[in-house]
Amino acid sequence: MRCLLDENVHQGLVAFLSGLGHDARRSPKGLTNGAVFAVAVAEGRVLITHDTDFAAHPPVGPHPGIILLRVVPKDLDRLKAALHPVLTPSTTPERFTDRLIVVFPDHHDESPFRSKEFPFHSEAG
Repeated sequence: MRCLLDENVHQGLVAFLSGLGHDARRSPKGLTNGAVFAVAVAEGRVLITHDTDFAAHPPVGPHPGIILLRVVPKDLDRLKAALHPVLTPSTTPERFTDRLIVVFPDHHDESPFRSKEFPFHSEAG
């Protein structure tokens, strides 16, 4: 599975996800939210972020999925524990397509996430 970690996500998750067999990399620094999302879509990567702006503006058109982390950003052990049930070694990309998954320390919520009425604003920072 291919993942793009927003710059606000603990860099230790790249090694953790790679260890589970996923193709994980960080987004280039300094990109707007729209540009980060465009990279994720262009590369077919699920976007992993702490930025709630991604949840506030449903994207238009198909996308690989968004994982919104609601776990303390600097607590790598809690991040790993919370993400592991969502991104197991056997996880397939289809599970995330056009979905928003919100990961909390002790559970996660999933929902379809695409809207024609509320386009994602690429100028958002």
